[in-house]
Amino acid sequence: MRPQCTIQGSSIPRPHPNRELWEKLGFEDGSLDCFRDSELSQIRCARIDPGIGSIPARWWQWPLVLVGVCALALQAAAHTSNLFLPAFSLLATDFYTGAIHYTLDHFSPRAFIIGGLVSTFHRHHADPSFVYRVSFVTSASELLVAALLPLMVMGLLAIGPGTKSSMVAIRTALAWKTICLLWCEFSHRMAHVPAKRRPGWVTALQECSIALLLPPAVHARHHFKPLAKGSANNFCQVGLANPFLNGLLACGLRCRWFWLLLTLTLTAFDFVLIAHLESVSVGSQY
Repeated sequence: MRPQCTIQGSSIPRPHPNRELWEKLGFEDGSLDCFRDSELSQIRCARIDPGIGSIPARWWQWPLVLVGVCALALQAAAHTSNLFLPAFSLLATDFYTGAIHYTLDHFSPRAFIIGGLVSTFHRHHADPSFVYRVSFVTSASELLVAALLPLMVMGLLAIGPGTKSSMVAIRTALAWKTICLLWCEFSHRMAHVPAKRRPGWVTALQECSIALLLPPAVHARHHFKPLAKGSANNFCQVGLANPFLNGLLACGLRCRWFWLLLTLTLTAFDFVLIAHLESVSVGSQY
């Protein structure tokens, strides 16, 4: 029996508009209850299984994550000479996740190309448990597919003379960006997990003076302030970059097209900038 949704007071069957996409990503039919459509005033979803990882990963995602994380760790460890690169990568990637989050929260699920991603973010507002019900391996595998392909291409381009050192620097920056994206994904996930289910070390990192995981209380302000009134903030997934992003929003910089353009630019070029800054910082030491 398909899940039922209450839409403006009447119970009707509502199939998921992106069913084919969800099935390709490994989601089961039982998880395909409703998500919030920004153009509907009220959607209340039916029964939801609150179990952590209750939407399991597919068999091929586990080896992909294992191989991918090992490859990233080797690339990052072999060519990192100081703490600047990992520290700045975490801060920059946290801001990047905030830009993505703001952009996707403010577009319609019917938007061209990005509609599937938009519906995912809208869904997690209507069903906050969705974030941790999906296997972390599923989310990690999607990030790794997007990162490993350009790493392989840049590895081939770095074979020729004169390009090797610059390509290594860029590959290392991309490796750190992907590692930080995995950490951001885990951080956001833990901010949604109920307190009684979070490991003690996670709670400790959420509550330390410089929180390395997103504190649930900080993230809750993002969920409980209505987007329609333009007052929502705290979009970053670790929270370190929230003061900067919130400051930009407070100054009135809330045009969704600006944030879409910024997100696309950062997606393509931020690791190149990080690689350049890291080379400058290394050069200044000599």
